Amino acid sequence: DDYQNTVEVAISSDRGMTAFEAQDMSVLVDLQEATVGTKLMRLSEGNIRNRPQGLNILSVTPRRITIRLENTLEKIVKVSPELIGKVAKNFEVTSVEVIPHEVVISGPESRIQRLLAAKTEPIRIEGLSSGLELAAYVDLEDPRLRIEGPVSVKVTVTIEPKRRKIRVQGVQVKVLPEDSQVSLITRRVSIIGSVPVFFEGRISSKDLLASIDITGQKSSSIPHEVVPEIKVAQEHEGIFRLQSVVPEFVKVKIE
Repeated sequence: DDYQNTVEVAISSDRGMTAFEAQDMSVLVDLQEATVGTKLMRLSEGNIRNRPQGLNILSVTPRRITIRLENTLEKIVKVSPELIGKVAKNFEVTSVEVIPHEVVISGPESRIQRLLAAKTEPIRIEGLSSGLELAAYVDLEDPRLRIEGPVSVKVTVTIEPKRRKIRVQGVQVKVLPEDSQVSLITRRVSIIGSVPVFFEGRISSKDLLASIDITGQKSSSIPHEVVPEIKVAQEHEGIFRLQSVVPEFVKVKIE
């Protein structure tokens, strides 16, 4: 976990100072026999590695560092796409798909336990009026955590025109098979759905059909309640989206 990761080293040279970079040297701490918990580690000249030839170590500051050791755990978390900006006017994001939608994260126990989700890098959707598909890196933010496996996911953002609600009343109910001997109690229904805000046409009861299939149903003095199937005229397919039917069930008496 967090610990002091730099030290000051006082040096001297019998042959005069030679050019070298501080990052060429490192401090090595042996943790092979260490166990979980807080450890006080003593530092000395023997901990310095990659010391240039002819260089003497006078002192190391601090002489001790405290290191807290934790178990390494793995956790499966959901990937949350980070969308930045607003789409074009009268459009909206209708769905966001992430594949894979979960990733395996490993790291120190204390960090893993409080990790709830992993965000993607920012995905900009400002001003868009159509969807997009891209590979996005998973941004863990915490350098102590790592992803076990691929570090990117496939993100598909669906952007569509905003929709307005409409209600079509007086839609006729049709019985299948057509030669069935029945008495329709519910002859017409109202259909509630939506169309794009840009749609300037009109959808009437003639453009919709509610049908019920009573194949296999037996005659009875008690009316059957059947969920109607709704069909839309071909020219309005892809424009009209069904939301609900009122009433939900069509009552029919089979003779």
